[in-house]
Amino acid sequence: MSRRMNVGSRAWLRLGVLLSAGALAAGCSREQAPAGGAAAAPAAAAPAAAMPAGPVLPAAASASTSAPDQASAGTGADAAPLLKALFGDYATGKEGGVVASLADPDQPGAQGLYLLERVASTVLPGGETVLVFNGEACDDEGSAQTAHATPGLLSMFVLKQEGGAWRVLRRNENFAALGSFGKPGTLSWVALGPGRVGLAAESGGTWQGYTSMFLSLFDVSDPKPRELMGTEAQVLADTEGACGGRVAECWDVRAHWRVLPAAAGARYGDVAMDFEGEQRVATAASLAAVEASGDDNKAVRTTRRIAGSARYIFDGKVYKLASGTNPIPTF
Repeated sequence: MSRRMNVGSRAWLRLGVLLSAGALAAGCSREQAPAGGAAAAPAAAAPAAAMPAGPVLPAAASASTSAPDQASAGTGADAAPLLKALFGDYATGKEGGVVASLADPDQPGAQGLYLLERVASTVLPGGETVLVFNGEACDDEGSAQTAHATPGLLSMFVLKQEGGAWRVLRRNENFAALGSFGKPGTLSWVALGPGRVGLAAESGGTWQGYTSMFLSLFDVSDPKPRELMGTEAQVLADTEGACGGRVAECWDVRAHWRVLPAAAGARYGDVAMDFEGEQRVATAASLAAVEASGDDNKAVRTTRRIAGSARYIFDGKVYKLASGTNPIPTF
């Protein structure tokens, strides 16, 4: 099944990750996937001069582990001027979080009500503050309307403080739909190329014990951020929750990825992936024995270690597999 689906009908979505962000990250109680990944710091609200410097992103930055939040000054009431600049007279959900009206990704020209939590932030070399919020459609009281197949909706805002006030330079509302249970997965900042900061997301979902995860990359400097990775950018397959006696193949394979230094004149660096894991295959005879007896314990599996590497190159539109193979199966 394809991973490229619209906001309303994405079917392969990752385990949700609830990234706490202090006063801005508290959401309404709802069904949640198991949490994981790093927690984000509180939202920035102090003057830019008082904020930590922007992210130090080496050309070969690795994003296997989420980078720390880089715009962390100010929490609680201190964040009010920043939030007001973004959302005007916003409301607060019953259990926290910002309730605001944003562009509806499914209905061009229409607005929708969303419960927002800040999930990533950074300060660019020019002093601009980048805030990324995750949004879930909600009712007038701020109760999220979330289910297993509901992705998180990412919105990105670029601001700069001038004369003691926040000025919004760019709004990218609901530009990406990722994850499940209303959460977008694990986010991190990476260096895509010289002077180009990227937002990376590992997202996907678990369905009846089958977990798939995919890598997405977005260029923060792009006026209209779009996903840069192609359809083959799968980074995990895990069937632990479904590996019973009647299942012929069980998988546990993952990729360790990184962005390589960009070649001279190139906009972005290549994406390299190293794979490790295993495939366990039940013998035909043991599957027949399971079927005949109903005893799942009769399944006999042989294990094949999986290793390898792949390299993805940006072709001017998206990253495409250029060398090696990606052995991770799509369920």
